[in-house]
Amino acid sequence: MSIENLDKSKEKYQTVNALTEVTDEVVIPNGETWIITKMYGNAGFSDVTTSSIYFDTTLLFTTHGDFIKEEYTEVIGNGSKKIKISINNQSLIAQTMGAGYVSRKKI
Repeated sequence: MSIENLDKSKEKYQTVNALTEVTDEVVIPNGETWIITKMYGNAGFSDVTTSSIYFDTTLLFTTHGDFIKEEYTEVIGNGSKKIKISINNQSLIAQTMGAGYVSRKKI
């Protein structure tokens, strides 16, 4: 008997070079529903740095500083739609930044 891991949480933190965006994407399988309960990020407290989370092309969360957003959000996969973490540093110096989400597969 195998036990399926329902945890679909993900985070990405790293030093991002100046004028660079780093992304990390996960495709949600066709027909699978994920429940996101928390999104969080750290972006260096600047107007030119952002940590964001998208579902397909829809922005779910963004911050220019430290922020945690707790809410119940369901996303349904079709085999090509993705949850994307974007950490974008448009400043002139490298910044340590990141974002993440807490989620699980709905059963």
